[in-house]
Amino acid sequence: MKNIVRTIARKILPGFLKKILRKIFIPPPKPRTYVFYQNLGVDLCSCQKRVLLSYITAPLETSQSAWSRHVTISVCAQIIRCLLNMGFVVDVAHCRDQQNKEAMLAKEYDVIFGFGHPYYEASLKWKNVPKIIYLTESHPDFLLTQETVRLQYFESRHQKKLPLARAGAYYKNEHIAIADYGILVGNQVTAKTYAHAFAPNRLFPLTTMGAVNPNYTPQPRDCKITRKNFLWFGSFGAVHKGLDILFDVFEKTPEYHLYICGLDSYERPYFTNFGTNVHLMDFVWINSQAFVDLMNQCSFVIFPSCAEGMSTSVLTCMNHGLIPLISRETGIDLPEIGMYLEDYKTTYIQSVVDLWANMPPDRLQTEHQRVFEYARSYFTIHAYAKRLQAVLAQVFGLCSIPSR
Repeated sequence: MKNIVRTIARKILPGFLKKILRKIFIPPPKPRTYVFYQNLGVDLCSCQKRVLLSYITAPLETSQSAWSRHVTISVCAQIIRCLLNMGFVVDVAHCRDQQNKEAMLAKEYDVIFGFGHPYYEASLKWKNVPKIIYLTESHPDFLLTQETVRLQYFESRHQKKLPLARAGAYYKNEHIAIADYGILVGNQVTAKTYAHAFAPNRLFPLTTMGAVNPNYTPQPRDCKITRKNFLWFGSFGAVHKGLDILFDVFEKTPEYHLYICGLDSYERPYFTNFGTNVHLMDFVWINSQAFVDLMNQCSFVIFPSCAEGMSTSVLTCMNHGLIPLISRETGIDLPEIGMYLEDYKTTYIQSVVDLWANMPPDRLQTEHQRVFEYARSYFTIHAYAKRLQAVLAQVFGLCSIPSR
């Protein structure tokens, strides 16, 4: 009943009244309390180097069963494991943590690793130790330009002006400039956005991972039906990630279906033209049967994002056989599978949707299998762990860690 009331309210109430009602009935969120985790892997019988990891703290705060909520948790856990295996004592801070600054700066570090506030503040203090920035997005200048263009395109079609969502949220030019080395989640397309910021031997692209449902078993789809079903699997920054374009395309093609996972509640008021062929999903756990059903229901993940590092949401879908129809800016290499979206305009995206929605079912069955095999070879936690270990060994082999 509450959802029905919300839907009606969104459609009939003017924007200014919605804002007033939100302020009255929705309490402001409580400020988050950050924890600074210290001395992981300490061995009092040996002389160890200490590293500050500024990333997220969720692997130390949640049960492993909850890690499937977001790939980033598993990625951070692997970074911690690799640093411990290399013999470091590891302190872990959240990238947004400014509450524990005094405690962090009171420590002595031999390596600064990660991004965000603790990374930058520690880098300013310990200028002579190796500073390694972990980059999960395209360069902030590129990202800002790309998102601005997409917002202008949205405004030209809908006469609404929307704020920037992704640009400048985590990375700033001064944070990149202070780094000695960069480990970049992405491919050569992503790396080109940093060409002016790092010398070639100072930037290390790193292919990341997608999530895997352990209960998923690949099986033939009824492609006569599933070829009409497309999935947008995203997160905050809907216009940045091209969802507005898909809304406009699928509004004109009721014979095709668009399934949406990850549309942030803050951004839902941007989209009011929900046709019967556009399906807004609640949060879907990767490890759930609902996720498996969704993967089997669709043939395609379509993601016309304007800038990513390497889209883990797309990799997650590919790990379950969905055929990627993606922009090159997603940072994913496609070896003759799926299709790159060479434009983001609605007329072009419409032509791509028409093309694949009418592809012969036998061709699609083969494509599903090839995508699944490729993804499971390169984009699992095991493959990521091997690459991460190799890249860290390369970087630390170049670093000159000063003696105390």
